[in-house]
Amino acid sequence: MIRRLLLVCVALIALTIAKAQDRKISGTVTDQQTKAPLASATVRLASLSDSASTRNELTDSAGRFVFSGLSKDSFLLTVSYIGYSRVSRIIAVDTSDVSLKIAAAPGASTDLSTVVI
Repeated sequence: MIRRLLLVCVALIALTIAKAQDRKISGTVTDQQTKAPLASATVRLASLSDSASTRNELTDSAGRFVFSGLSKDSFLLTVSYIGYSRVSRIIAVDTSDVSLKIAAAPGASTDLSTVVI
């Protein structure tokens, strides 16, 4: 009887720990002016406490991204897309999931000069 009770307690503790590691950051990336989704934008998530912990995702056709399996930490989220200014935000993941809406602004165009060989 005591063995079963001990086994149930250990299983409950293990499930609680496993659930605590399962937080997520999700969101959408859109054009600031047209509100159109930006497909295939690069979204980078870097831990502020562990510089070796970095993950990258591409947005889907609706501009959505998801980082799952996160533990409690603070992260630097950076969105980049060709022709748009880079967007960075510091995100704190505590007890619940984080949902973001990121509007990227078109960047200033740069004309390249002619190269003469």
